Amino acid sequence: MNYANNYLNATKIASTIRESASRGKTRSGLAARREQENLVEADFSVGTYMEDMKKLFEDQKPKQQDFSVTGALVDMEAPTEQAPEKSPRPRGRPEIPQGEVPTYIYEGLIERGIPEHVAQGMLMNIEDESGFRVDVEEYEPNVHGTRGKGIYQITGSRRETFEEMYGDDYSIDNQLDFLVYEWENTHSSAFEDIMQTKTPGEAAAVIVRKFLRPAEEHREERAARYLNATPRNFED
Repeated sequence: MNYANNYLNATKIASTIRESASRGKTRSGLAARREQENLVEADFSVGTYMEDMKKLFEDQKPKQQDFSVTGALVDMEAPTEQAPEKSPRPRGRPEIPQGEVPTYIYEGLIERGIPEHVAQGMLMNIEDESGFRVDVEEYEPNVHGTRGKGIYQITGSRRETFEEMYGDDYSIDNQLDFLVYEWENTHSSAFEDIMQTKTPGEAAAVIVRKFLRPAEEHREERAARYLNATPRNFED
């Protein structure tokens, strides 16, 4: 339907009716009054029709468009999605290439106020726990019947707490935030012992013994290995 033409036709009809109404004013008597009443009613109907046609005509107009700074065509009238001011499940950063994950974790821990030797000690443990695979999950349940997930294999009630806070978003940043949360709250005693260490190897040994606490046979083997290990060099 051509709404523009209909709107123009309605305008012409209204003009004709108003001219007839004007001529009707020169007549007298009952017939003239009835003609005037009919014309007023018709004028009202046409006016309503014109308003409806105007609205339809406006709805059919092309939406305003513009080009963004990137050169992409943007619909200026389309609603824009805005992130909520606060989200109960913070979004992680974009996926990190696998080869850059160790450096990203190390720098993330430093940004969160963790000393360098402790960050290096945590990296030793993460390499054994997950091989730096960000959201890997244990294939077989552990001795408690649960499965660890993520860079340091969060498991049991700790995994439940993580997923209450972040859902299934196992981004590196969410996991590092949760790690610091545990060290400052639920595992603050272990963190105090970790902070007493002086070298990456000592920190790694305390982390595996008092924080991660895998099965006993793995725990001591790893602790001994960490104490003799050469930490990664992040200075290059």
